[in-house]
Amino acid sequence: MIVDGCFLIQLFRKCTDVQPRGSDDPLFNMDCMFHFLCHDLLLLENQLPWFVLETLYSLVLAYSGGPGPSLSILILDAFKHLPSLKHC
Repeated sequence: MIVDGCFLIQLFRKCTDVQPRGSDDPLFNMDCMFHFLCHDLLLLENQLPWFVLETLYSLVLAYSGGPGPSLSILILDAFKHLPSLKHC
C-alpha cells in the first residue's frame, strides 16, 4: 500500500508539473500509457485509503521544504487535463 501510494503521489506531481519529468519517463513518453493508467485508477477495486495518500503527501511536502497544492487539488489537476481514451 505504501509503495502504491508513493507511486501515485509521484505520478500526480509529474502530471501537474510540480515535479519535473525525465526525458526517458515511460509513463509520459509511451502513447496513451498515462491515460490507461488513469482509467485504471478510476476503477473501484484500485483505490487506496485516503489517509495513506494524505500521510505520504504530507511527508513529501515536508521533505521538499515548500508549500504545495493540497492533495485534492493535485489529483483534480491531474485528471482535469486528461483527454478522452477514445483516441488510444
